Amino acid sequence: MRKLRDVLRLKYDSQLPLRGIAQACGLGLGTVSTYLQRAVAAGLTWPLPEDLDDAALEARLFTRPVAPAMADRVLPNWATLHQELKKPGVTLTLLWQEYRAEHPHGYAYSQFCERYRQWARRLKPSMRQVHRAGEKLFVDFSGKRPVLTHPTTGEFILVELVVGVLGASRYVYVEACPRQDLTAWITAHVRMVEFFGGSPALLRYELGEWRDATVNIDYHAVVEYNYYSVPYQLVHQHVEVRLAAATVEIFLKGRRIASHRRRWGRGQFSTDPAHMPAAHRAHAEWTPSRLIAWAATTGPATAELVTAILAAKPHPEQGYRACLGLMRLSKHHGAERMEAACTRASHLRAPSYRTVATILATGADRVPLADGLEPPAVLPSHAHIRGRAYYTREEALCSLTPPSTN
Repeated sequence: MRKLRDVLRLKYDSQLPLRGIAQACGLGLGTVSTYLQRAVAAGLTWPLPEDLDDAALEARLFTRPVAPAMADRVLPNWATLHQELKKPGVTLTLLWQEYRAEHPHGYAYSQFCERYRQWARRLKPSMRQVHRAGEKLFVDFSGKRPVLTHPTTGEFILVELVVGVLGASRYVYVEACPRQDLTAWITAHVRMVEFFGGSPALLRYELGEWRDATVNIDYHAVVEYNYYSVPYQLVHQHVEVRLAAATVEIFLKGRRIASHRRRWGRGQFSTDPAHMPAAHRAHAEWTPSRLIAWAATTGPATAELVTAILAAKPHPEQGYRACLGLMRLSKHHGAERMEAACTRASHLRAPSYRTVATILATGADRVPLADGLEPPAVLPSHAHIRGRAYYTREEALCSLTPPSTN
């Protein structure tokens, strides 16, 4: 949809011929012609509405809406939508998409926006902002890419626009740059203050860098060697990432889908639990201390066995499946039988899920330990017989350390 916006801008702003537009955008002549015809049919003019993101633009040009019956149209709750619009990243397009997902025969996008604006006009007027002369300079990349023509070769060159506006006088400075990078940003500021003949007291912009990324199968996008989550339904999607000094924002087709605090270094994860599938979210809520606390509510033998399972693994997460399996066994057989089975498993020096499951399946937990069941013989002490504890001591100590969270 970026190229569609470029086609419309070059046609109506720059007045380029179709062949020049095709060359500048890297599109076929037929494609450019089709885009312009669809835009006319959809009633779109340039500039496009500010709240028309890429998804809504695609929907208006490449889908054919079915006119619903008037009786089926549900009037949105404008007051709720008005409050939602105050949240970062929320647009009328996003709210309309959510509205149509819930009411497929509701208002079309244009009617939805028009009715909202009619409702909003009745609200209390906002306070007028007053700026003192020389106090503030508002500056940013415009996001629009004009085309320059090389004076010798006639080649069309896409450029970026840096726009600065003085708050009080609304005096504007515009400069074309080859790209959105730090060098162009700083040099444009130097020439801007030279043009104005002085520097304002305040410039309120946060420099951001843009990256392209692909969502991995673990629903995280890799940015600057660190990992940031997005909703799991977007696996394998191509997204855009805006890097600021303290935040990382992820966009899909012009709409923000995730925001994280920026991580520094390498290999760090920032995961929003709301982005996880239900099964992953349930697993992530468990920690070694929580599993041991659950086991203690059943009895001391169960707590001892769970502790032994976690300590026997190089990483405690490797023992989660067995511990959660014990929890299911407890729900099925009851706390009394679970405690008896764990007591017998510890007596056999075999603290594992499989041992407890076998004891419960065979009913051995109901047999008193005094009925001829003796513990296994203890290995003799010898310099060359180190025993299991020698190999698991360091691993157990490491695994009992709570894992770091990001």
